[in-house]
Amino acid sequence: MCKLIGHGVLWTIWLFIPIVDLIAVVLVVMKLARIRGHRRVFGLMLLVPFLNYVIWWVLAFGRPRPRLASS
Repeated sequence: MCKLIGHGVLWTIWLFIPIVDLIAVVLVVMKLARIRGHRRVFGLMLLVPFLNYVIWWVLAFGRPRPRLASS
């Protein structure tokens, strides 16, 4: 997943440290949501019980939102 969003090996190692894992996953999902066209608040929604399961389904199977052309 870290390769997908452009982060290196250090991020993968951080995902194995328990406390740092929570913060790293939130940051990774924020970037992944941004790539898919969703808002970054999806990363913070992972901290809410039961909502965290829904976020993974939306990111995995939901349609990517079209990005507006910036002028």
